[in-house]
Amino acid sequence: PAPPPGPDAAQDRPAAAAGLAALEGLEGLDLAQGLRSVRGNEAVFLSLLRSFAEFHRPDVAAIGQAAAGGDLATLRARAHSLKSASGSVGAVQVQALARSLAERQGEVDDATRGLALELAARLQSLVSGLSLRLAHAGAEPAAAPVPPAASAAAEREALRQRLQLRDMTALRWLQAVGDVELAAMGLPPAALRQAVSGFDYDSALHLLDEAETVARRAGDTA
Repeated sequence: PAPPPGPDAAQDRPAAAAGLAALEGLEGLDLAQGLRSVRGNEAVFLSLLRSFAEFHRPDVAAIGQAAAGGDLATLRARAHSLKSASGSVGAVQVQALARSLAERQGEVDDATRGLALELAARLQSLVSGLSLRLAHAGAEPAAAPVPPAASAAAEREALRQRLQLRDMTALRWLQAVGDVELAAMGLPPAALRQAVSGFDYDSALHLLDEAETVARRAGDTA
């Protein structure tokens, strides 16, 4: 069962409502789809949008450079990451373009280059719009409270299951967990956040494996 709302929940609602209102009409963003991905949690959704804008802003330049250089491998890799992330936040235009680009084969011809440049332009417009509108909407809502862990081993196993889904589940969880809790699980907070925020799930799982190895040596059992 879900934990009861924390004392800050009521205070977060007006901030979340203001943030959503500021995003109304932003081209390429389907608010209803994005909210469904977080089961209607407005504060978490806004936090995900901020993370999306921050971590995918560099993709604009990277896609443009790869298109100019005929680097299909990089284009497909960036598109694959964007396809998953954009779908989770309701960025429907970016998702559709990323899906098409991720499926491209062969050489980078004019059609592929044009598709990549359109994706870069749509992404630039979206992340700029998100940053501007959310900044005007006010302060970021506080993170949702997290129930205490039964044990470090149990929490590590739960995190492994989230990471293996290879979607936004692990990122949503990390946004609600503090560095103290991660350190108590034997995990390096900064490195883990960087890996998951960049959708580098293999690196995140490697960090988790290392923590498990250290825990076993120390006699930490579930």
